Amino acid sequence: MREDPAAETILCSLREHLLRNEAFQEFKTRYFHHFLHQEKGNGEALHLHDQRSRELEKKISNLMDAVENGQHSSVIVERLNSYDQELKTLHETRDRLIPKPIRLPDDMPSLYRGYIDNLVSTLTDESVVSRASDELHELLDRVVVSYDQDAKNHLLDM
Repeated sequence: MREDPAAETILCSLREHLLRNEAFQEFKTRYFHHFLHQEKGNGEALHLHDQRSRELEKKISNLMDAVENGQHSSVIVERLNSYDQELKTLHETRDRLIPKPIRLPDDMPSLYRGYIDNLVSTLTDESVVSRASDELHELLDRVVVSYDQDAKNHLLDM
């Protein structure tokens, strides 16, 4: 098979067969389940984080009561400062434990196809076609074309 028809077939497959609406919906479902599982793990970490914060707040309160009752020493003040610094660090890092949801656009398949169309027009432009061909050759180790007798169509394995 000559390179030009093969390249056009590959680009056509990228345009028409990758990220179809059904595949995108399946991806969104899998991603949603993965995100829920990750959120559960983050929820447990957040619970432990908050529990440690409450423990430190209680220790600080107890030490402050001791200082107010006249029972202070350099060790107590040192411990109080240490707990206070750890508590500040915990407060500063709490937001990082809350995952930020990633919003996937509903029209992602059409956006993707638009990006592929743009890529195809860029790669087939006369001024870059030679360099683009060289770069694609480095990305694709080989292209195997086979025929599926049952489906009566060719398969490309890149």
